[in-house]
Amino acid sequence: GGGAGGEGEDEGMARLIEGWLQSGLSGYVSIEALVLSWDQCFIGGWHLLPRACGRLILKLKDELLRATGAGWQQCVSITTTSPLKFAPETVLECFAD
Repeated sequence: GGGAGGEGEDEGMARLIEGWLQSGLSGYVSIEALVLSWDQCFIGGWHLLPRACGRLILKLKDELLRATGAGWQQCVSITTTSPLKFAPETVLECFAD
């Protein structure tokens, strides 16, 4: 949960994932990762995107918290201001069964 007057963790994650879904990850990941993601969606169906986003956000949270020691709010802020630096293979793993 969040502090007084702050956005809670669940709300932050929901806001982030909503942006990812509305854009199909465009602007949130590198071009290489975007191409691989869209390829998976065109082949397997766009219904795969929400699950992949959920998996990606778990990787994102763990990696960003470990790397920066930042709180979740800062993680959301970082990911909405510049494309994620995940390797394309990492994003592709999020589409695997």
